[in-house]
Amino acid sequence: MKIKGMHLKGFGKFVDTRFYFQEGFNLVFGKNEAGKSTLQSFIKAMLFGLDRNTLDTEDRPSDSRKYNPWASDEFGGSMEILLSKGETLRLEQDFTNRQTNVYDDNLRNITSSYPYSTRGGLRFGETILGMDRECFENSAFIRQGGTVVLKNERKNLIERLMNLSQTGSEDSSAADTLRALGEAKKSLGNDRTQNRPYNMAKKDLANLENALEKARKKHAGMAGHLERKSYLEDKLAELKKKVDEANMAETARDLFKQRSQLLLALEQQLESNKEIDALSREIYDLQTKISDYGLPSGVAESDIMSHIRKAAASREKLNMVGGIDPEIESVKLAGLKKRRGILKILCYIGITVSAAAAFIFHPLIFTATGLLTLLLAFLYFKKPSHTQAELDEKIRIKNDCSRELIMINAFIESAGGKHADSFGEAELTLNSLFEKLNSISRLRNLIEIKDARKSDAGKARNALEVRFGPVSIIEQQLENLDKKIESAGFEESALPSSSDSEHYRTSYAELERELAGINFYLRESLHGNDSPAEEEEALAQCSERLKNIEAEKRAIELAENAVAESALELQKSILPKISGEMESLLEKITGGTHANLRVGSDMTVNSIDLANVRSIWDFSDGTVDQMYFSLRVAAARAFSEKEPVPLIIDEPFAFYDEERIRNAFELLSRLSGDLQIILFTCKEKELELASGLNDINIIRI
Repeated sequence: MKIKGMHLKGFGKFVDTRFYFQEGFNLVFGKNEAGKSTLQSFIKAMLFGLDRNTLDTEDRPSDSRKYNPWASDEFGGSMEILLSKGETLRLEQDFTNRQTNVYDDNLRNITSSYPYSTRGGLRFGETILGMDRECFENSAFIRQGGTVVLKNERKNLIERLMNLSQTGSEDSSAADTLRALGEAKKSLGNDRTQNRPYNMAKKDLANLENALEKARKKHAGMAGHLERKSYLEDKLAELKKKVDEANMAETARDLFKQRSQLLLALEQQLESNKEIDALSREIYDLQTKISDYGLPSGVAESDIMSHIRKAAASREKLNMVGGIDPEIESVKLAGLKKRRGILKILCYIGITVSAAAAFIFHPLIFTATGLLTLLLAFLYFKKPSHTQAELDEKIRIKNDCSRELIMINAFIESAGGKHADSFGEAELTLNSLFEKLNSISRLRNLIEIKDARKSDAGKARNALEVRFGPVSIIEQQLENLDKKIESAGFEESALPSSSDSEHYRTSYAELERELAGINFYLRESLHGNDSPAEEEEALAQCSERLKNIEAEKRAIELAENAVAESALELQKSILPKISGEMESLLEKITGGTHANLRVGSDMTVNSIDLANVRSIWDFSDGTVDQMYFSLRVAAARAFSEKEPVPLIIDEPFAFYDEERIRNAFELLSRLSGDLQIILFTCKEKELELASGLNDINIIRI
């Protein structure tokens, strides 16, 4: 199996992030806290599900809480996997809803082809790899420092190798399993022990057999009660039919009642709808009339009255001016002044001429010229009908009224009225507008009244809809009720009376109470502390308990044999593979220095160094760590017969010198020919060494 790519929709710090791996050697480089451990946990979670335990053995949060996305609502992702037979699978995990889906090359959902457990979810990794999470973590998944063996842990290395060869797990052995099974079998007991489950069950069985015999002798006959019980049961069965019929009749009566209520509600809703529609039409007609008046909405009654008063006042002012045109009269008055000047001159000339003529010619000439002069003087001293001041005041009044008429016309035109040539016409137009406004006001009052009626009708309809639903629902309910009534087979007029139904129920209840009393008596008599039925039941339970204990003992014995045989068989088949792989890998890592590493059936590990057989504990810590690394890689390859497992390594070379790191990298490069390797590191030196290799995929995060 090889991982082609991963899409982390939301996992820890990663949101909508994709990673692509090649089939061979991949190196993921990132500083501390960059997310390398998060990617490793994502791989395990995709294959084997997410750990949801609240706290682990060290009181750390579970993976479910630890990797819940920091900045995303989606918790999960997908992974593309290439199997050894060339088939590509797409694995999708939704950790929030605990949903797993698997798709084949043609994107067909093949999830159902994999086993599923209620507790662990879809068993995808176990099915594909042929190993569980623990075996995967102890072989193919090498954690940070996972190849380091401290001095105080050296004695445990052999134990780990023994456990791996027997059970596939470093932390559990076949001996531990057999020891636990032996303790379990011993705790059950046998014929030579006392006060154990097996002994207690046998003792209880003997006591119950004696008690059953005594109970059977004590409880002999209950014929009369049993006969009465049989009669009551028959009678109750007969009454039960009548009660059922009565109940059906009550149900039908309720159905008819519901039908009446629904019909009334339907009628009221239809009336409300009709009233609302009629009121809506009336309101529309009134609004149309208001529109027909053509009076803008901003015209107020106070404005019209104000302009009517202004028009009347201006008309009164014009009446005071009279029927004359003050401007023309002013022009006439100016002409009069000029003529009076001329007359004045003529008077002076006439007096002078008449005096001279009288003196020269005749006194009558003086008289004639004097009369003429008096006439001219009369014309000069004749008072005009208007003074200039009066005419100026009338001109001012006329101009003011003209401006007022312009303003009144502006208001009239803004209100949709016709232009008025005089204040009289303006008053008529304004009065017409006032009448329109009053008419509109009356229409609006009518609209408010009808709106209120419409609102009340709507509230009544809404109340009915809240209680019974809209018309369509009521009609559907009526249709359903009619079907129920028809299936009940009752006519409303032919329903039995409620009194008959109550009589059947009362009789049934009385007989039921009597039967309950008889049954109680029979239970007390037949099922007391020493009743045969109770003793038989207890005896059956005790026999079953004894059978279960004996079956459990046999199962433990079979399990012991199976564990011993499978551990031996696994050790025989796995140990040679692990030993051979370890030797080959160690030779490549150490550059041939340690070419012969042997693991015996007694799990002793020795090496031939300089033609001498030496225990591995005679070598340096770094060499022992390299041996253990070889063991982990060998175990990964040995346990991956069903499907090659990717080797996932996290900072494995903490105590290697540069030369051995280079050898290890070259070894991993060679192994990547048929095994996918994903190595995580934060060391710049390892990144530099890896960059010199051919065909390596370097991913920086």
